[in-house]
Amino acid sequence: MDTKKLDTGSEDAISWLPHEVLGDILSRVPTKLAASTSVLSKKWRDMFALVHNLDFDNFVFLQPEDGKRERDEIRECFRNFVDRTLALQCASPLKKFSLKYHIGDDSEMDHMYPWIRNAVERGVVELDVSIEPTYGDILLPHEFFMSNTLVKLTLGTRISFGKFPPDLSLPALKSLFLDSVVFEYEDLCHVLLPGCPVLEDLVVRHKYFEALPYCISSRSIKKLSVHYDCELEIGPYSIMSFDAPSLVSL
Repeated sequence: MDTKKLDTGSEDAISWLPHEVLGDILSRVPTKLAASTSVLSKKWRDMFALVHNLDFDNFVFLQPEDGKRERDEIRECFRNFVDRTLALQCASPLKKFSLKYHIGDDSEMDHMYPWIRNAVERGVVELDVSIEPTYGDILLPHEFFMSNTLVKLTLGTRISFGKFPPDLSLPALKSLFLDSVVFEYEDLCHVLLPGCPVLEDLVVRHKYFEALPYCISSRSIKKLSVHYDCELEIGPYSIMSFDAPSLVSL
């Protein structure tokens, strides 16, 4: 059987691929590598705007050298990288946004809020936020629980939401993973879960983190995993109850 090579002239073969294909390819490689292609030409800057998966991890920036976490220039380098990358993306649709962020002080939270807000406003489908604060709890704004497109949400650790707004709404959310996330005692049962009418998979984990057990009530949940690894006094608020008639896996 005869085979013919594609005549691309002086250009490389990959540049002849459709824009949507190139965008999908760049979405499958690490974000830092995908973003580096934007310096090749204006065409590749346009290609990067089609990337629909973004993954930022400042643990990579801060490791493995000793003392790297304390170096302000390294932390600033990561913040600038995220800001520039999101600017290159403009407001293109986003399927997945992952952020792993070791926070050194309160000022770094001011940078983090716009990043997540950017993802929510662009209709993100899967959101994974893993935060490691140096001390205390991280308080996230309630707007992160107001998305019509979010299908999978992973949050942790030592994140605090305080009192949820009564109009909380995640109508498309099917998978929720909460790792050492704190909010008002009854808000899980009476505010968060009612705001997730199609939720099927719920994981609640508290590891080395003091928190009261919850009442978990949902007619849609099919798979439930609960893990508490902390010392609690036995009392009226240390009893966990379940009301999940559709449950098939516990």
